[in-house]
Amino acid sequence: SSDFVGCCSINTIIWPNKCAEIGMIVSKKYWGNGYAREARELLLNFCFGELGLHRLEALTDSSNIRSINNLKKFGFQEEGVLRERFFDGVTYRNCTLLGLINKDWQELKKQRV
Repeated sequence: SSDFVGCCSINTIIWPNKCAEIGMIVSKKYWGNGYAREARELLLNFCFGELGLHRLEALTDSSNIRSINNLKKFGFQEEGVLRERFFDGVTYRNCTLLGLINKDWQELKKQRV
């Protein structure tokens, strides 16, 4: 059988600004195994390396502290809250916007080596 582990995506690339939104989902069954960390590192290296992007943005449910903390470990900084941005089928939920600049990612990678 094949289980859904997760996925990551590059959304809404704005080429004149060299900016994109990234997304990631990991099935709850696989939380805590390092898959999100590994996938995020590959995604950031691809976006900033091969695609030559300047800035990445990530949106996450404001109550998802685990996701916010994971993004911060990769150098993302909280930039604001978008009120009632997500609808979960029952209620509207706030969304936290985080951003990362290429030079900050490169500096963080140097510190990790």
